Amino acid sequence: MAEHAYAIVNSTFADFLAGDLLVKPAEQAWEKADYYALRRAVFSREQQLFSQDKDDRDFG
Repeated sequence: MAEHAYAIVNSTFADFLAGDLLVKPAEQAWEKADYYALRRAVFSREQQLFSQDKDDRDFG
């Protein structure tokens, strides 16, 4: 039985390819709202990168 709850593996792994993941530009209002909510959560709150998270390149 192993002494530790983890193992160090010195090998490479194939790239992960999700079969059920769809990436596309946000078009609908709900898609844009969810996009901004995710962006605020990750970049503004979690990583504290931007005080104002919208700029000239964002959706109209």
